[in-house]
Amino acid sequence: MNTETATVERSSSSPRWIVFGLCWLGGIFAGMDANLFSLVLPQAVSELVHSTDRTVISQIGSSFVSLFLCGWMLGGMLFGIFSDRYGRITAMACSVAVYSLFTGIAGIVESPWQMAVCRFLTGLGVGGEMLCISVYLAEVWPTRSRALALGALITSYQVGVLLSGVIAQLFAEWRAAFLVCSLPIMLCGIVYRYLSESPVWLASQTNQIERVKPTPFDAANRRNLLIGSLAFGGLLIAYWASLAWIPTWIQDLLNGTSSGHEKNTATILHALCAIVGCMVAGPLVTRFGRLPVIATSFAGALITSALMFLTHTVFSQAIYWEHSALGLFVGLAQATMYIYLPELFATEVRATSVGFCLNCGRMVTAVAVLFMGALVPWFGGYSQAMLTFACFYVAGFIPCLLGKETGHLPK
Repeated sequence: MNTETATVERSSSSPRWIVFGLCWLGGIFAGMDANLFSLVLPQAVSELVHSTDRTVISQIGSSFVSLFLCGWMLGGMLFGIFSDRYGRITAMACSVAVYSLFTGIAGIVESPWQMAVCRFLTGLGVGGEMLCISVYLAEVWPTRSRALALGALITSYQVGVLLSGVIAQLFAEWRAAFLVCSLPIMLCGIVYRYLSESPVWLASQTNQIERVKPTPFDAANRRNLLIGSLAFGGLLIAYWASLAWIPTWIQDLLNGTSSGHEKNTATILHALCAIVGCMVAGPLVTRFGRLPVIATSFAGALITSALMFLTHTVFSQAIYWEHSALGLFVGLAQATMYIYLPELFATEVRATSVGFCLNCGRMVTAVAVLFMGALVPWFGGYSQAMLTFACFYVAGFIPCLLGKETGHLPK
């Protein structure tokens, strides 16, 4: 565990409410631009490929979502390296610019390959932003309330998911929705204007002159890197394989008789409960520790997924409740992991290491999502396919069995 930061003034020179507010906005807009495509997938893909065939739309849609996740993986890793080398603020602003710009361009594309490029590059920016805001806040926020702040910060992504549902309701035309979601590019200049660089990172740059810089794959880091990667990778595989297709699953249960109100409502309720899960993560890990909360949240997500996908052959109002419960447990798991992972690594390699843990599982996730459309008939339907991938929630028990509790350690 890194102890050097105890001697460094942790707080940024920017007012605390500005620091949290701008990081939170960055996460909101990342979540909004990430989730919007899932809501407009049938309409957008049908127009771009000039087909209403369900199989074609599923396969092309899977490839777009998979490319987005590949971009997220690469962005989380590259922006982690970029952040450790050039600073947290520069990396944060650049990632906002990338995901905003290519979300807007997606609104004017005319071919499937153009949309594919846009979704890949949007994922690049989203992956970088979610990494940068968590590492930056972990370094500048006071130790006594850091878990609470990070838990609240991760609500930002789920607020963005909720906002994407609202935008999909307000803008029935998918191109208009993408263009509206490009407006966050204005946040780049605000970040540069009002946020100051992490003093912990600045001090680590001075210390590099005096000693050899560690790497994420040094003996001291390898075990934590493996544990973090497996646990968060399991969360990614289980959650994204289902999240990317739950709106389509709901439409399928309705036999194409709905205009989309049900899937949009389910997305909004899911996001609201995920926000609650993120908000309670800080108090819970402070009271009970990181590892018990990780185990509880992953177990809850697994049980809820089994209930939802095993008990419905037609659409029911119960899906709203079950999807909401899934959001609660996933939000809790996600926020707790974002609190836990930065505490495992030293400042010099924190962003790179956390970026690796958060994103190496995305390659498997991207492959799973890519073949989801083809696997649905093989499994016998959306429910069976998504339940199979939900089994990856058991990876949440890996930190509890092999990892260490960090709540009592100096950060």
